[in-house]
Amino acid sequence: MISGAAQADVAVLVISTRKGEFEMGFEKDGQTCEHIMLVKAGGGVSKLIVVVYRMDESRFSGTRHDTTKYTIKLRPYTGANLKDCISKAACPWYNDPWLLEFLDKMPMVDRGIHAPLMMPVPEKYKDMGTIVVGKIESEHMRKGDTVLLMLNRDIVEGVAMYNKIEDEVTSAFCGDNVRIRIRGIDDEDITPGFVFTSPNKQRLMTHCKDIYRQRLLSHARIQRSDGQIYRMDA
Repeated sequence: MISGAAQADVAVLVISTRKGEFEMGFEKDGQTCEHIMLVKAGGGVSKLIVVVYRMDESRFSGTRHDTTKYTIKLRPYTGANLKDCISKAACPWYNDPWLLEFLDKMPMVDRGIHAPLMMPVPEKYKDMGTIVVGKIESEHMRKGDTVLLMLNRDIVEGVAMYNKIEDEVTSAFCGDNVRIRIRGIDDEDITPGFVFTSPNKQRLMTHCKDIYRQRLLSHARIQRSDGQIYRMDA
């Protein structure tokens, strides 16, 4: 899940509004809190959409709405509020957009289409050759392109490229999640964290002087100098 979150721009969290299930998800070690933490730890997701379903089981109660407000409500069996807005007769207090409308109106993520090629490699494996998996963060790649694999500076060729639904494609642009079969290196010589970039010296990624890291702590036990042990959730 962390690997998927690192390659996504937006996440949709679906939770139940059924009495007890909703509250349990936000308790200690609840799955709702756990999934939110995992999405945040992935580093790629900048926006989280919370979708609450089973609102019809509470008869679209306004009180229940106050408990789960700032979310999108769905009816699980009819699909109301998924692609068509829910009727005012059933839900008079709901004035927000339905889910697909909300997704369509979200601002586009700024893509580095003119920036130097950069594709981090979080995963690799062997399947009739060496396969690397990743998300193109900037510029684009085409089938047959020769690229530079950092950090070992190997020149490799992308002989086949597949999109996220396993269809073979001839090109992919920044923002696309792809699997690429490469030639010129064995999978044992690739470590997760390597990066594809252009072999052209004029298009190499720029170096950085500082690296900023963020650590997320959850359920940490900290002992202070006075001997007391405190629990911190962050």
